[in-house]
Amino acid sequence: MDILKATEFEKELAVEQKPSKQALWQAKQRELGNCVICGKKPPHKKCLCPGCSVKRREYQRRRFGYNPKQQGKAGRNIIYHEL
Repeated sequence: MDILKATEFEKELAVEQKPSKQALWQAKQRELGNCVICGKKPPHKKCLCPGCSVKRREYQRRRFGYNPKQQGKAGRNIIYHEL
């Protein structure tokens, strides 16, 4: 019977938290069709403008340790298209 009772910690987790100011601002920018990072109008219907997209991509590559594909290693073959 004690197993089914929620602890005080679990009760606190169940309480809904207000969204942060940052989350509210980002949701507003998304509704307006603006970049969610800088607030500028992107050229296409995207969440990020080109500048912020490049910054975010480079940050994610540094964060997760991106290693470019090398010929002859494991994984899919690299297909080179002639231009």
